[in-house]
Amino acid sequence: MSSRYPSDLTDAEWKRIEPIFDRFRFDEHDPRELINAVFYLVKSGCQWRMLPEEFPPWQTVYYHFRKWREPGLLQRLCDRIRRAARVAAGRDSSPSAAAGDTQSVDTERQGGPDRGRDPNKQVTGRKRHVIARALGLLLAVVVHSANENDAQSAPSVLGRLLGQSRTPEGDLCRQWV
Repeated sequence: MSSRYPSDLTDAEWKRIEPIFDRFRFDEHDPRELINAVFYLVKSGCQWRMLPEEFPPWQTVYYHFRKWREPGLLQRLCDRIRRAARVAAGRDSSPSAAAGDTQSVDTERQGGPDRGRDPNKQVTGRKRHVIARALGLLLAVVVHSANENDAQSAPSVLGRLLGQSRTPEGDLCRQWV
């Protein structure tokens, strides 16, 4: 299979993650094409309905994305990719250190319930707490209202890192912020 887009999986990458998809049945579409479509969406930032015609229909891709997200399959996929990237860089597969950062980001006026004002940064919007490994690979991301205090949010960020607090919405999206 030739790569059409920079976000497409190489043969070696697909071989490494293919076993994750073995328990799912695919009647009409190749799982590699479906995951390539998801990676294209994440990389390009386009809307589901703007998925190029070379991929399966956007409704099919979205259906599989939701089906994979709920049992934590996408989280396992991200974990496997991170471990492989660490080994390829000559490091141990598990990190011994991580760094955390917080960023307040403006959102639109109709931003929804998770919108607040960060008085320190003079920003009205949301706040991202990110914990990353030395190679820059994300370990945990939590998004909440910008008016939440960093000290109050730390337990939820650390809980996400330790796998104790998972939300049913947005794990993949938050991992790729």
